[in-house]
Amino acid sequence: MLGAMTPIGSLTRWLSLFTLALALIASSSAEARKGKRGRRTKRVEKVQKPAVAPSAEEQADREPVEMDVERVLLHARALTKLGPRPANSEQAKAAAHYIKEQLAALGLKVEEQAVGTQDSMAVDLAPLYESPEQSFKSSDSNFIVRIRAKGAKDGPLLFMAHYDTVATSLGAVDNAVSVGLMLEFARYLKHSRPMRTVILAWTAAKEPGLAGAHSLADKLSEEVQLAVSLDGLGSEGTLSMRGLSSLVGQGWLLWLAE
Repeated sequence: MLGAMTPIGSLTRWLSLFTLALALIASSSAEARKGKRGRRTKRVEKVQKPAVAPSAEEQADREPVEMDVERVLLHARALTKLGPRPANSEQAKAAAHYIKEQLAALGLKVEEQAVGTQDSMAVDLAPLYESPEQSFKSSDSNFIVRIRAKGAKDGPLLFMAHYDTVATSLGAVDNAVSVGLMLEFARYLKHSRPMRTVILAWTAAKEPGLAGAHSLADKLSEEVQLAVSLDGLGSEGTLSMRGLSSLVGQGWLLWLAE
């Protein structure tokens, strides 16, 4: 069962960390807007316009939205019910349909990018991940959503998670929880105004040589400032942010906090 593979306490810690990162991204923008409103106060007082009641949709957008662990788990359960979702399978396409359906329900514009044939170099990160040098032809697609920030000067911040699995696993931890968290993040971002433009990407065919990630990199590498890949969320053990440690990625952590 999903609950056995994704302890709530572990997932809650990941979600808290993820929300903190988002707060760092958004807080400077909020303070900047607050400061600008303060400097304009006197001028606005001189030219008062009749108040107009917000529409129901506008009111809903103004209400505070928080990240919800239960929503994340609902998405993860829906995906695991599809069974194993290996690349190029009907189950992988069903997972892709689910992702598109959820994003459409949020009113977000989704870019669909075919993965096609990708040549991958050998990857040896044993015992975490190993993949031989190979060429893989994918019939699946990556899905991209852009949450644009007004006036952002730096390049976009990319969050990504793969939606395929190995052929022998329901893929709760690897990687339905991350996919669900990304969907919940999309809902959160829709109701906020991040300081930096955020790109969310759900990638195909990670297990056969990172094909979806290679395709995404080919298309976005010149545009993206920093990429964060979510994988294995919800598993027990120490939280890990490879590449963003205080030693390796201190500059990137400072960039996020600016």
